[in-house]
Amino acid sequence: MSIKNEIMKQGNWNQYRDSYVRVRKSAEKETDNIYYKLMRSCNFEQQYMDDLYCILDERTENMIQLEQAIETERENQARIRYYLDSFRGCTELLLNNDFKLRELLAEKKLQNVAIYGAGRHGRLLLKYLNSNRVNVCCFIDKNTSLQDVEGVPVYGLKDEVRGVDLIVVTPYGNIEEIRRELKTNCVMMALNEFFDIKTWGQANGKE
Repeated sequence: MSIKNEIMKQGNWNQYRDSYVRVRKSAEKETDNIYYKLMRSCNFEQQYMDDLYCILDERTENMIQLEQAIETERENQARIRYYLDSFRGCTELLLNNDFKLRELLAEKKLQNVAIYGAGRHGRLLLKYLNSNRVNVCCFIDKNTSLQDVEGVPVYGLKDEVRGVDLIVVTPYGNIEEIRRELKTNCVMMALNEFFDIKTWGQANGKE
């Protein structure tokens, strides 16, 4: 005899059915609650991960910006140091009565000088060289609109410049890059090197 028949025989079928329905509904409800909590937990975890990734992206972007700012500051400090060293060296040479720039350039066969950069520092260098009776052949500058500076011709980067023994680079930058840009084997000096008497022994004619 089946359980149903046994229950029906005892007259408890309706009670059993009601209990079964209640238990089933309760189980389904509990299952739904568990599923809801699980999905809610998953959604929370996903949201948490999304927020975390957003924070990481923001932090990474901030770090990149900070590194760029630090690199820019280093570049600015190096540029300031470059011109301070140049000014200090120029002052020392001006106060050194034994330093004869024109004669020294003649000894090194660097009599004909070109100035790279026709800006403020290039023009100050021109005055210094003129005061020492050094022959300045020309300026070399990116500004193609310039024709001359105080009577000295200005050539562009792509112009062929002849008769130059030494190019003094006044802007702060990479001399080797400038050399490749000008496509020249002429002796080149940065401004701070030019005004440092200790480096003159390295300028031993054309390379």
